[in-house]
Amino acid sequence: MRKHVDAVHLGIKSVPCTHEGCGQSFTTKQMMRKHVDVVHLGIKDVMCSHNGCIHAFDSKHSMLKHVNAVHLKIKDVPCPHDGCSQMFAQKQHMQKHVKSLHLGIKDVPCTHEGCKQVFVTKSDMRAHANAVHLSIKDVPCSHDGCSQMFNAKGNMQKHVREVH
Repeated sequence: MRKHVDAVHLGIKSVPCTHEGCGQSFTTKQMMRKHVDVVHLGIKDVMCSHNGCIHAFDSKHSMLKHVNAVHLKIKDVPCPHDGCSQMFAQKQHMQKHVKSLHLGIKDVPCTHEGCKQVFVTKSDMRAHANAVHLSIKDVPCSHDGCSQMFNAKGNMQKHVREVH
């Protein structure tokens, strides 16, 4: 019970990450080990259960959220803002929507020197940095036989619509 109170009610995270240079701390050794596997070692060993999908995840929970959102198109998380009827597949999608659209908050600056862009989330900033500053193209065309690579899913989808 003491561990539960410390972790859940007091937010005490007394288990530091063992990876050098990482400042994260966790409530349990199990959570720290999972963090090391996923973040530092890149281990994603849970495959999507949907026929034909090749996505891999770090947990069954993440995979099920993917299946519901992507394959089953379930959107059961409402925007809490009065007058907005938008529905979302995941809570974090709703939170990003509220932060950017209803609150107008962009508080994650680009980490590249000289760039003044500011973003809603770290993942938006990383996508920007990869595409604009690092020229990383890691999104393959979804059309069979096409080997073209893109820096963003939206660019790939536009290519498929216009070319294929």
